[in-house]
Amino acid sequence: MNRMLKALALTASLIVTHAAQAELHDRGGGLLYDDVLDVTWLQDANYAKTSGQHPTGKMSYAEASKWVSSLVYHDPVRNVDHTGWRLPKVEPVSGDIFNHEFRLDGSTDEGYNITSTRSEFSYMYYVNLELDGWWTKDGQHPKTFGVMKSWTAVWSGQADLGRVKNLQTDGYYCASPGKPYPSPAVWIFTTSEGNQRDGLRRPDAGFVWAVHDGDIAAGVKKPATK
Repeated sequence: MNRMLKALALTASLIVTHAAQAELHDRGGGLLYDDVLDVTWLQDANYAKTSGQHPTGKMSYAEASKWVSSLVYHDPVRNVDHTGWRLPKVEPVSGDIFNHEFRLDGSTDEGYNITSTRSEFSYMYYVNLELDGWWTKDGQHPKTFGVMKSWTAVWSGQADLGRVKNLQTDGYYCASPGKPYPSPAVWIFTTSEGNQRDGLRRPDAGFVWAVHDGDIAAGVKKPATK
């Protein structure tokens, strides 16, 4: 019995240790690697604007899809160009079918406090950035929430949070299987409130945060210095 208890304790300890080590890793060159989702995010959450490729970074879903799929990002640290970017994925939290019931506890695919790794943007917001939503799981209002950490929803502005730069307080586009453009049901995550929903708050107006599968900076050698 004692051996079993020790084994359980060791397993629990390993789980806690792994959770504590889960984080965003700054790979340099404007790249952030999530070791849980196994994806690389651009450090700049509004690169479309700061790169000069779009005047504001806020565009239609068609424009956003085209921009992110054709993005060529130059990594100045390793002196390489990265292609293959996409929108953050949204997949059913449970099973193969989306649950569109709007809930506060993160148990469905629409609502607040979704920390499932199958919802990449929501996972970034709640787990990596440790931001609060407008509603807590038990139906309470936190003192502050959203990107701007305000007591009310703010739909204009940007902030640098941790390693992330230029995160807008508005709606960001996400992509989901079976919902390609021009479907009217476009998944978005609202950073002003912290909810994920299947439908635009403002038609044809959202931001883009580019993400790439895998740790794209790993194994790429830095150019030799003279």
